[in-house]
This record gives sequence, C-alpha cells and structure tokens, in this order.
Amino acid sequence: MGRVNAFLKAGNDHREISVGGRSASDRVWARLNTDNCEQTDCCLYVSADVEGPGLRSAERRKKSVGDHRTSHFYIELPEPSEACEVRIETAGGKMRELAYMGLLLCGVKAAQHAVNGEVAVAEKILEVTREIVDDLENRMNDVPNVLLPGGVTLRRALACVQIVERLVNGEGENSN
Repeated sequence: MGRVNAFLKAGNDHREISVGGRSASDRVWARLNTDNCEQTDCCLYVSADVEGPGLRSAERRKKSVGDHRTSHFYIELPEPSEACEVRIETAGGKMRELAYMGLLLCGVKAAQHAVNGEVAVAEKILEVTREIVDDLENRMNDVPNVLLPGGVTLRRALACVQIVERLVNGEGENSN
C-alpha cells in the first residue's frame, strides 16, 4: 500500500473500514450521524486536508521544494440540541470541560473594582491576568493548536479558565 497524505479509518460496533493508500489523496472527510431520540438526530462533519509545498513525493525530494506540508482539520458541529453533546479531548488524555469565557469574567472583576473607584486595582488585575494567560498558554504543550468559534485558541480559552478558577478560589486578589 502506498503512502498518501490523508488516510481515513472508520468503524462502528460491528465493522471497520479504511480508505486511502491507492492514489494521491490529500483530503479525507467523514459525516457522523446519530439518531438518538424522537425526531432528533445529531450530525457532525469532520474533514482533513494536507496542503503546502511537497505534496507529492517527487516534490519533496527536490531541495528547492522540500517537505513543508501542513495538516488542517475542520469540524462542523451539530445543530444545538439537548440531545447532542460534543467533547474535545487531547491526544493521550482527557481535558477538563471548557468554562464559558474566562477573560470576560476577569474583565467583570476588574470592572467591579473600577466602578468602586479602585482603578489601579482594576488595571493591575487586567495586567496580571494577561501575563498569567500568556504564561499558561505558552506552557500548554499537550494541547493541540485548535481555533474555537469566535477566533479564540483552545490554549487561550483553557488559560482563561485557569485564571477564573484562581479568582474564584481567592488566589491572586492580594497580588495588587
């Protein structure tokens, strides 16, 4: 079987199939559909593309081209429904559930201080929050590069969740 840029392996409780390996495949996709309650089904669409210089083996062997392929994964989420839940997991481990928008909560906390006339405290909260978020985001090597709806990266969202958890637990309030 020849190597291809994109390969698909899929299965269910009774069967497993693979697609790829016979010709130049740079794209794969799958439509996952469940029928789980009366008049409701959930459908998730996933695709992956390999793009960039060096798609073909002959190109990769040229010093002027080389191998600069990149993989792009796309996920179209199901329609919102009480019967559908989507969980994102990192490779090799479970990831805790995402909270709502952590930066917004930090901003609300800073705004509360600003309204109470404590502008310096509000500025310090925002400054420390930015520094901690940047640090946490840079240390999340086990989290892949995922762009969430709205253009926020998964790393940034998780870092914001950690900030909010620290604020809820009373950590960092006296660091002003």
